[in-house]
Amino acid sequence: MRVRPLQESAPDAVPGRGRKGKVMDGIAVPQVELDQQPDAPKTKRRVGLVIAALVAVVAVSVFAYAVVWSGGIDQVTALIGPYLGMSSSQTGAQTKTSAGSAKGQPPVKSSEMAAVALPTWAQTTMYEEQLTSQVGITSMVDDKVKGFAFTAPVEAENGVQVPLKATFRDGAVHTGTISLIEVDGAWFFAGLDTGVSKEVPATTAADESLVDVITKQQTTPPSQEALKAFSDGTITGMEVASVVPGTNTASLNVVLRGGAYEGRQGRFVCVKKVDGLDDYWFVTGFSWQ
Repeated sequence: MRVRPLQESAPDAVPGRGRKGKVMDGIAVPQVELDQQPDAPKTKRRVGLVIAALVAVVAVSVFAYAVVWSGGIDQVTALIGPYLGMSSSQTGAQTKTSAGSAKGQPPVKSSEMAAVALPTWAQTTMYEEQLTSQVGITSMVDDKVKGFAFTAPVEAENGVQVPLKATFRDGAVHTGTISLIEVDGAWFFAGLDTGVSKEVPATTAADESLVDVITKQQTTPPSQEALKAFSDGTITGMEVASVVPGTNTASLNVVLRGGAYEGRQGRFVCVKKVDGLDDYWFVTGFSWQ
């Protein structure tokens, strides 16, 4: 008997090239495409690009939150600029101020102004009066105050006193004042008396770095526009809509009343100074929403 060699129905595959399959004795046998293996370097590059994109998204989100929380890019640069070695002129913290607005007229766009260097008496007054205003400021930070009604400002030494009636969320009503001081045409918040018994803090030593932050924040255009409107009686009321706590900070979202500012929304930012076992709150600045 002669044995004949087996014959395939198709020629062998070309080396390096696979076939979808061949039929042997009626059974389809799949074959692997040898040249379709994953490209490892390309895959690693794709993974790296995805990770880089995710990091960028997170960084942008954090920065956006900082801008919103602080009330604008000017406030962000003013706060972090000194720690990056930037001067006040580079941060733009003290380059503008409000030109003010006539009663019943829309606010005038802020104009350029030179940086304000607070004299020693102003720094001491601003710091010590905020210290003795802890009851009032803390009441606002703790969201206990519903709102304020203001009457005509009264001239005082180096500034004005703005009489107020504070309505608390528990229904209590107290009278008091806001103290504002003026230095070279710029206005600064000095203190808040809500009519509740004053507390004299154990410490009175001025914190120069904190005073510097307050000065820079209160010389920004939004702060100057609002403080001037408080000082001349244009703003006649303020509602505390909400308080947003942060890490040693608190943002007071407010709605203003009176004249051109009726219904305008803004935000006061407060920071907490920890001194041993005691905490002290300071109003640093204002921004529009």
